[in-house]
Amino acid sequence: MMDGQKKDSLYFYFKKTIDAEVDKRVKALEEEIASLKQQAQVSIEKELKEEQDNIINIKKSDLEREYQLKLASYQRKLDLEVMNHRQKLLEEIFDRLINEINIFVASKDYEKWFKKRLSSYTLADYHKIAIDKSDKVAAKIIKDTNLELVLEDNLIGGFVIYSKDEKTLSDESLKNRISESHAWFYDNAAWFNEGEVK
Repeated sequence: MMDGQKKDSLYFYFKKTIDAEVDKRVKALEEEIASLKQQAQVSIEKELKEEQDNIINIKKSDLEREYQLKLASYQRKLDLEVMNHRQKLLEEIFDRLINEINIFVASKDYEKWFKKRLSSYTLADYHKIAIDKSDKVAAKIIKDTNLELVLEDNLIGGFVIYSKDEKTLSDESLKNRISESHAWFYDNAAWFNEGEVK
């Protein structure tokens, strides 16, 4: 699990990167909405002047309702475009993160990290450990333990360790850390709420 400081750093990095990209698009869409508002207002005023006094209130009410519906439609379109753009940017950032993690797993620092994480467990309390099937570093380290080795796909790096009673496991895989970061970002970034752009 990441500590609070790492989560905050990750959050602010994502927020700064994606906000910079999104702000450009949001500004253009906001200007378009403002122009449409102005055009709709001019249209309403022109029609009201042409109507007789006894029809004005009814017509004005109809036009205002139509205007609000169009405005709500434009706002929804803007919200969806911003959300889609943010989603694409988020996917790009997590793709880059996975690439960086793959680089880390291929580095000399990975072995130190793996040993440190594994040493935080009392191995006598566990009987089985799962690692990525392509993780030669982890396989070499596990070979010196009494743990049953299970090879899995797509753990990226790290391990999942199982207690002797088979009821408890600890997921120290890098795949799990990415998944937790992704979920944390969705829960805390407030980027995917409709109606937030004003």
